[in-house]
Amino acid sequence: MKVCVIGCWYRDDIYSHHLKTLMDAGKRHNNVDLDLVTSNCNCFSSSQKYSITEEELLDRNCSAIKIPFAPADPTKKYGKLKYFLVKGLKLNFILEPLRGITFFMRARKCPVVHFDQVLKSFGVLSFLVLLASSKLFGKKVVVTVHELDPLQEKYSRLNRYYNWADRIIVFSSTFKEQLVSAGMKMEKIEVVPYGVALEPLKGSFKRDRFIFFGGHKLLNGKGFHTLLETLDILRAKGRKSSVLIYTGEGCIGLEEGKKLVKDMHLDEYVKWSDFLSGAKMAEAYQKSIACLVPFTGGSGRYPATAAMANATPVIATRKADLPEYLGDAGIYIRESSAEELSDAMMNLMDNPDMVRSFGEKGRKRAEEHFSAELISQRIFQIYGEIQ
Repeated sequence: MKVCVIGCWYRDDIYSHHLKTLMDAGKRHNNVDLDLVTSNCNCFSSSQKYSITEEELLDRNCSAIKIPFAPADPTKKYGKLKYFLVKGLKLNFILEPLRGITFFMRARKCPVVHFDQVLKSFGVLSFLVLLASSKLFGKKVVVTVHELDPLQEKYSRLNRYYNWADRIIVFSSTFKEQLVSAGMKMEKIEVVPYGVALEPLKGSFKRDRFIFFGGHKLLNGKGFHTLLETLDILRAKGRKSSVLIYTGEGCIGLEEGKKLVKDMHLDEYVKWSDFLSGAKMAEAYQKSIACLVPFTGGSGRYPATAAMANATPVIATRKADLPEYLGDAGIYIRESSAEELSDAMMNLMDNPDMVRSFGEKGRKRAEEHFSAELISQRIFQIYGEIQ
């Protein structure tokens, strides 16, 4: 069974590493042959050009499409001429359909096409063109939807076209309900949890800090202000423990967040890092007392699964799909409650056995429900079902 997988392959992004677990599993599966197609997007230094910076790819085992990325809302940092051309001509409405056509041309030899929808170059415009072209030529189409594209939210009728796909994969039951409300057929939607690679556990690491994932939008839905209030409370109580904050590429609000830390004189309590992956990410989590996920929106599946895979307890709200992923392996707090978050952190700091207990429970849950190998096998099963 030959499948063309289309999605992000940028080296410092959670979406590409999510896809990599699928591609690696495909190499071990005798009946599945996966071809990866990607393109330059907003993260690439060459995003504005007909080129691609190969060093920024996760690896070279892909077919890369070199089409400039034009944002829907451009800025003037690339020059006024380019700004007015992109804005006036609405180049995103030209380049993204062109990207969709090119995706189809690269996928034309595969009977099954799997599109990993995130945003930007892998958003709704390129997907709908790919979908229409694929169905016209009798191909089966699977789409994984990480989040709704702003155009889908603005023009809700676009969601009906997703019903042309043979399967729509989502990561949570809550999001499935949201898509059904948006007009997608319930029977087409499969809930397949977010998969995580299970790195070896190294008991030699000392757990002496906390970890927090800031994503691509640090100040939006992550509970960042609650985190800073919590650190202020801990400082007032004489409890010193640092928090490692790592973010996605091009994180919006990062500079503002660093300024807030400085203005609150919390510099000695906060350590910053670029995106982490693989063994480096595993080490960072395994050196942490707990992963802090005080999210108020979006999805917390990535930090929650990363923490559980590395036997790191998770302190989280009941937002952002977190209860569905954590189950009884999570330590829950109220939304926007710095007091509860600080209490939970101090409780773990004072109870190593509790850290170990919740860590073991999380690791077992990751092995049983979120192992990348298990999740990949379920996706391969979906490919077979639609053939």
